[in-house]
Amino acid sequence: MFFLIVFTFTFVGAMIGSINDAFNEARKREMLGMDGTDFDDHVVICGWTNIGKVALDELMATKQKTVVITGDEDEIKKIRDAGDEKYIYPVFGDYKNDELKNMLYSAGVTYISFPSEMAGRMVASAAFEPKVARFVEDITTSTSGYDVQ
Repeated sequence: MFFLIVFTFTFVGAMIGSINDAFNEARKREMLGMDGTDFDDHVVICGWTNIGKVALDELMATKQKTVVITGDEDEIKKIRDAGDEKYIYPVFGDYKNDELKNMLYSAGVTYISFPSEMAGRMVASAAFEPKVARFVEDITTSTSGYDVQ
């Protein structure tokens, strides 16, 4: 009889622990953005870098729905705090691989830009064509100056 009572409590405890683990895992997946979003016609920023932060500021100024992929779990809260939750969806994941780029194109993405490459070209252009660089900077900001609509 004692064995049956111990076995029952052990079994019930294990089941409760398993259910608790499943709920915790589901909550963590949701918090890390791994369950997906229902956004349509949105922008995806791959990487929570200084360039990504500037891009997000510009996109939030125009209320553009934006997904931000980061490789650092600790950045998820900072990304959520950077904009209105109706327009921003942070995701934890590896964004530095070619598989993601191919998957995005196969999902219907029309253009993928690499901010570091664009920034490099802009810096080089500013060195020998400062007027062009100033013009591009002016027309590409939503928060001041002229913005191409």
